[in-house]
Amino acid sequence: MTARCDKSPPLPRETRLYLAEEFIAAYCRNDLARLSSLLTEDFRFDGPLFHSSSRAEYIASLEADPPDPRSRYRLLHSFEEDDDAVCLAYRFHKPGRSILIAERCRFRGDKISEVTLVFDGEAFDREG
Repeated sequence: MTARCDKSPPLPRETRLYLAEEFIAAYCRNDLARLSSLLTEDFRFDGPLFHSSSRAEYIASLEADPPDPRSRYRLLHSFEEDDDAVCLAYRFHKPGRSILIAERCRFRGDKISEVTLVFDGEAFDREG
């Protein structure tokens, strides 16, 4: 187990899972205010089609290229990785496309500090 430098207790597992799922839900409904409220200022996003190194950069990318408002997801599985991270597996749907995604959310305090998203981007493009 990694030692915590900030000495604050970790969020309860249920809270982290709720916030991680809320991240996906806010993305699907393009609720940028809610997304922003979930993220640390130095939030990092790493996915097959996009990378960002700040909350501002991530939100700006969604303003420039918003998700389809008909996007949906179905949570398949969730688990705790350690005291600061949870992982989700879900089926993401948008018109004409559906793909299996794995997502890891790392927390700092009560905010998401990092998201790593894994899916086959080429398959996603082929399905549309």
